[in-house]
Amino acid sequence: ITVADNSGAITVSDNITAENGKVDISDKDGAISVSGQINANDNISISDDSKDISLAEIVKSANGDVEISNKSGNIKAEKTVTAENGNAHISDEQGSIDLQNVIANDIEITDSEGDISTAELTANNEVNILNETGKITSGNISAGNDINVSDESGDISLAALTSNEGNITVADNSGAITVSDNIT
Repeated sequence: ITVADNSGAITVSDNITAENGKVDISDKDGAISVSGQINANDNISISDDSKDISLAEIVKSANGDVEISNKSGNIKAEKTVTAENGNAHISDEQGSIDLQNVIANDIEITDSEGDISTAELTANNEVNILNETGKITSGNISAGNDINVSDESGDISLAALTSNEGNITVADNSGAITVSDNIT
């Protein structure tokens, strides 16, 4: 399923389901708003070049990756983003990223100029969060292997960090680091 626009907004009021394929939603100069669930057997890709991405319900890929990217607008996912047998990549260059739960094999969240906020991250393998100038705020982060959280100049505020078999690294070049729960 492909939904693409070059200059207007994309608004989907109900569910998007690709039982045997992938979902690709892209817009170059308009906001993306999906009120229903997005489900696919394969990859899910949601990208915008200039406006906000708003996802009101779950985003779930059974056997592929989930990629959500934006160049200058915000990303907001109000429910769980899941890549059951794949990876989750969420990136923004200038806007903020606001996520509830993300579940995947590997989770990578990057932002250049905005804040990153997550409620809970669960990865079978690794979690990597990188921000250059904004804050990083997260609830519990759990990974089978490594957890890496890095910010160049914003504060980092985290809850519990749990790695079953890997390393945990939290680094900040010029901001404060606060962990309010156990690190194991």
